[in-house]
Amino acid sequence: MYEMHPGPAATGTSELVWHIMADVPARLTLCGRQLPPPGSSRSSHAEEPTESHCSPCMTAFRDIVQTPSGLSRTQPGSGT
Repeated sequence: MYEMHPGPAATGTSELVWHIMADVPARLTLCGRQLPPPGSSRSSHAEEPTESHCSPCMTAFRDIVQTPSGLSRTQPGSGT
């Protein structure tokens, strides 16, 4: 199962988007961004509402679920 956490957009804008967390390594998103642990002072944006999703994370997740087994894992930021 994958978790989603809010964080800055991968495009470098200040927009807050939903990222999909990778299984390994911890705190790394599928697009390769490192997010602070929940509850840390650096994760204060977790309280801000957002409806946008990180496009690179969503693309990586789509690739994962479209694999024949549906269970293979990707390396964060690789897009494969």
